[in-house]
Amino acid sequence: MPLNVAKIINWISFGIMVISGILWYFKGNEIYQYILFGSIILYFIFYNYDSKKG
Repeated sequence: MPLNVAKIINWISFGIMVISGILWYFKGNEIYQYILFGSIILYFIFYNYDSKKG
């Protein structure tokens, strides 16, 4: 996967993480919690993606 695609995925997952965290805090719906945890996992999968290439 190209590095710029990995960085885009990382930024998108970070944005989703922030938005879902805020919505979970204010609305209290359980779906925002699952979206938050899923985006945290996705964020850390692509964190330091370029340093893993060798």
